[in-house]
Amino acid sequence: MYSDYLTWKEKYPNSVVLIKSGSFYRTYDNDAIILSYLCCYYVIKNVLGFPIRSLSKILKKLKREEVNFVVDNDVHFSFENDDNYLTLLNQSFEVYKLSVRIEKIYDYLNENIERKFIKKVIDEIEEIINER
Repeated sequence: MYSDYLTWKEKYPNSVVLIKSGSFYRTYDNDAIILSYLCCYYVIKNVLGFPIRSLSKILKKLKREEVNFVVDNDVHFSFENDDNYLTLLNQSFEVYKLSVRIEKIYDYLNENIERKFIKKVIDEIEEIINER
């Protein structure tokens, strides 16, 4: 499946590539980060999957953002401006990095909730809030 993704990604580098896998579609790497940003799905080990029934919703969002996409090997949709993919990727990646940091803080807080390290956690949270 990942090899299919890479084959299509090589052919369409500035497109979100979606590969059908059973009753789901999957995407990987940077495309997963973009869909996570647009649709509030989780990326797990550089993979994002969603049910087939959600495909039309996903494609509407990609069209609204004017981002090129490839669905399995059946559909390829292109807009004139290829830069939209890279622009959205940069926005998505910033949000993704922030969510990873917040998740680490959350995990740390859960592990240390009864210890005296709470001050450190609060300082880290304030640091993230102040960056915005």
